Amino acid sequence: MFLALMLSAQAGDLAYVWPEGEPRHYRSQVALSVPLGMSLMGKNNLDVYVNYVEYALVMTCTPEAPGKKDQVVSCDVVEAKFLGAGRANEQEEINLVMEEFATRLSAGTVLATFTTTGKLKAIDLEGVTKDNQRDRHGYESLRRLSGRAISPLEVELPKGAEDPGKAWKQKSAYAMSLPTTHSSGVVKIENLTSEGEGGLVTITSSGQGTVADQATYDNPAVNNTTGVILAGTASFDPARGLLVTSQHRVQGVYTASATSNTGDGLVFDQVAAIDLLDALPSAPAE
Repeated sequence: MFLALMLSAQAGDLAYVWPEGEPRHYRSQVALSVPLGMSLMGKNNLDVYVNYVEYALVMTCTPEAPGKKDQVVSCDVVEAKFLGAGRANEQEEINLVMEEFATRLSAGTVLATFTTTGKLKAIDLEGVTKDNQRDRHGYESLRRLSGRAISPLEVELPKGAEDPGKAWKQKSAYAMSLPTTHSSGVVKIENLTSEGEGGLVTITSSGQGTVADQATYDNPAVNNTTGVILAGTASFDPARGLLVTSQHRVQGVYTASATSNTGDGLVFDQVAAIDLLDALPSAPAE
């Protein structure tokens, strides 16, 4: 997404520019609803189910040395805050797990791999322990949640860095994956520019598709296929080659043929936003 080779882009082009070693500060906020529940594990035998989690991350992100086709952006988590809700009789335990998650992630680094045009290829974590089964479960939960916090940055730009004057297609989006387990499927997003304020370009995204968990592919008796839709808006600064702000809403609903389809069929509902900061927030005075 942010390769050094993109430095040759001219002002006004739709191209990302992020020189190696140049830090940028971001604040990301996510509200994620999972009506059927999401299993989270904490230390000290804490096992909870949440139906809703809201979290905010402040990060300093710095691109590493570019590869041939992609580049890892290393995001040190400066601050993390988590809130969760689920079964009323588990709220105290949920609060403890949320506090633990905030502490663990605040000591970690999110590694996001982007292509030159902005496709988010992979998410990993450093500095978050995974020494035993509980740690690994918590690590994987934090990795998925971190990916959803980064996902508003995944606005793929057209190849060739020129606005085609019409919508261009994006074939995948991390935000349209299932939040609780590995999933795969086919999604299509269309991105379209319009004139923004102050020399910025507004990019409007709309997408839809179908995804399913691994159990659906492995077991003929299981059908958890989920229809997903995305609506997003981002502000792109062509002079600097970066997103100033980006936000989206993604909803997943079981398809009519899904065997798990009960009630209204809502699988997840995510609202996420990320903003570029001029500087890190000042620590509150003691």
